[in-house]
Amino acid sequence: MGFQFANDPTKCKKVFILMLVLAIVFFLAAGALGYLYYAKHNDYKSLQTEKESLERQLETATEDLQKEIEELKKQKSDLENEKKSLEDQVTANNAKLKTVKAYIDCLSYLIGLIETHNGLDDWSEAEFQKGRELVQATGDSNFLSVVDTAWADKSTDQMIRLVNVFKAFIAGVNSNL
Repeated sequence: MGFQFANDPTKCKKVFILMLVLAIVFFLAAGALGYLYYAKHNDYKSLQTEKESLERQLETATEDLQKEIEELKKQKSDLENEKKSLEDQVTANNAKLKTVKAYIDCLSYLIGLIETHNGLDDWSEAEFQKGRELVQATGDSNFLSVVDTAWADKSTDQMIRLVNVFKAFIAGVNSNL
């Protein structure tokens, strides 16, 4: 029933041609599918290789960035220390400038009194006390002692007393420069 065409050579030939065409189509389809699988597999391999390469590049870049961050942190720390050192220097220099200004104020006051009184004599007690306050503002006890001696010791020539005051003034200014 089902194989009645086997006795008929024309039908057998048609079935044979049909089977041959189907076999060729199946082989071509299998080849095409095999090629597509091969191409897809190669694409996957190249994609996997590229992914691994990018991961290595990312890891290297991350390590480089970490090193750079550490270096920048160290530089920041160094700069902060340098800034603190410079701020300390500025503070110290400002204190010295303040002291030098106090010396200059003393000298200016002394010159004004010398011009007014034609020397170191005939100063009033109020003028001496104001000058003494200016000398105390320098914070220099040696300068204060020399000024007190110049005021109190009238037996020493006034030029010698004045030179002693100027020497103490110069020493005080030099110690603050």
